[in-house]
Amino acid sequence: MKAVEIAKNLGVSKATVSLALNGKPGISEKTRQRILAYAAGMREGVILPDDGDGRIQELSGVPFSAAANGFSTPSAGGERQIIRIISPAKAPYLFSSPELDLLPDFFSISERAASRLGYALEIQCPNFLADPIEQIAADCNVPSVAGVVIFASELTHDDICRFRGIQKPVVLYDNELPGQYSSVTIDNRGAAGMAVDYLFRHGIRDIGYLCMSRPIYNFEERRAGFLEAMEAHNLPVSPETFITLGQTIDECYQKIRTDWPKLPVHKALIMESYHLSIGVLHAFRDLGARVPEDVSLIGIDMLPSYLMGDCQLTMIKVPHENRATLAITLLDHEIRESAEFRSHVHMECRLIEGDSVSSARISSAEGRP
Repeated sequence: MKAVEIAKNLGVSKATVSLALNGKPGISEKTRQRILAYAAGMREGVILPDDGDGRIQELSGVPFSAAANGFSTPSAGGERQIIRIISPAKAPYLFSSPELDLLPDFFSISERAASRLGYALEIQCPNFLADPIEQIAADCNVPSVAGVVIFASELTHDDICRFRGIQKPVVLYDNELPGQYSSVTIDNRGAAGMAVDYLFRHGIRDIGYLCMSRPIYNFEERRAGFLEAMEAHNLPVSPETFITLGQTIDECYQKIRTDWPKLPVHKALIMESYHLSIGVLHAFRDLGARVPEDVSLIGIDMLPSYLMGDCQLTMIKVPHENRATLAITLLDHEIRESAEFRSHVHMECRLIEGDSVSSARISSAEGRP
């Protein structure tokens, strides 16, 4: 039984299924019972009828204790101190979309890392646009909370500043605010630069960049890294270099499927997320477009082979699971050491070579003629 299968059939996200199946708060009781009933039916081989509306109810901004919900137990010396994770949502579709989610379960990984270090875990999923963020920040200052991780990929710098009332050690996950908080992020600029470098070494000079319409930190950093690498190689950049497709897999698919003849033509395209990679590959398959004969492709973030069809995509692998563990580890260091200086960790990515880039010219360093 897979969370993604339940999510798809019930019209919710994989993260919501994970919260329900693992007994974690952060979703409504109605949604939890829908998921548990459906999962029970799957285990028994009988799928129960679902009368839900396919949408997740509003997430509560009230903090809750993971220790009280089966995550952790008191240590021999008494109650464990708590690491609190705050994962605010600014866009409801990120929680309610049944779209395929290939990311690892950040909450479960964080809980295991916190438990190994002797902490209990609490998780908050406030609605950033509706819940009292300043009060949520102030509530972190109770003695039982040792430190806080803010899942900040959707947040702007001004948004992050609304948490300045937290007087405990804080680590930002998937965002940076130098001088104020330590952070753990992807080396997004390096990832995009790696893709440009690879295409350049293959003799490709006309490179386009496919964008999501979500204005989040990771994507903005990847675009900045793309521009830096293009400039370093003296490659041309114009308004037609960047092509925005959408914010979901289906929107990206439909944009390519219907508008491909009208979109700017490039020898190669870099796709800034796995959503884009899935939508584009499927659209090209339906259009009969050939990869890499008609266009070379590189995707940022990994796809399993079963989603690629006949094309083995060249991809930039992003360190998702290690990043979650490192965020908890860095926070523990700040809790124990009362660190005077802030640490900003950019985790390196790795290029996984496929067959989606043409071989116009390959450097000798790559071991090909």
